[in-house]
Amino acid sequence: MKAPSYLDPACRLTLRQAIAELREFEGVENDAAAQVAAELSNDLDVHDVIHVIFGCETNVAGEVLAHGWTIFGTRVSMHDLHRVNMHADHRQALRQIGHLRLLRTWVLNLPLILKTIYRARRMKRLLDPAEFPSLMDWPLVEIRSSLGVQLDRPPSDFGDRRDSLGAAVRHVRRPLKQSS
Repeated sequence: MKAPSYLDPACRLTLRQAIAELREFEGVENDAAAQVAAELSNDLDVHDVIHVIFGCETNVAGEVLAHGWTIFGTRVSMHDLHRVNMHADHRQALRQIGHLRLLRTWVLNLPLILKTIYRARRMKRLLDPAEFPSLMDWPLVEIRSSLGVQLDRPPSDFGDRRDSLGAAVRHVRRPLKQSS
């Protein structure tokens, strides 16, 4: 299976196109939006943006890395992170993954987590969620360049995606608001 193009550091898709690609790649059958509380919809949009700008897959390891980029590479507040993490829907998603599996993923991916923190600390500036509407029509490669984001190329063989979380706490079926 071919990797989604948003994972390529030189991706020319706009942010809007990359988010659409991420959501299409996951497919409707994996869309948990109907099960997620409406008050989390903006947080889910932010999470999708973080996945595509920072080139994170949607498997468990990619979700862990997306959280690392969120903490160290964005201006998302710790209050907002805590609010989402304590929400019943997020806690349910963690139970579905399994705490032991999540811990194992953290341990096995510690080198990648440390690399993510290192790269986030070397960015030119942090990504502010307030910028997202104005960035929707920018190519990812330009957004990444303006932030100083460094990414590895995705594997040439993307492999079996059964490990994908399929939007346990991420997808929304509505499109992001158009920028004016």
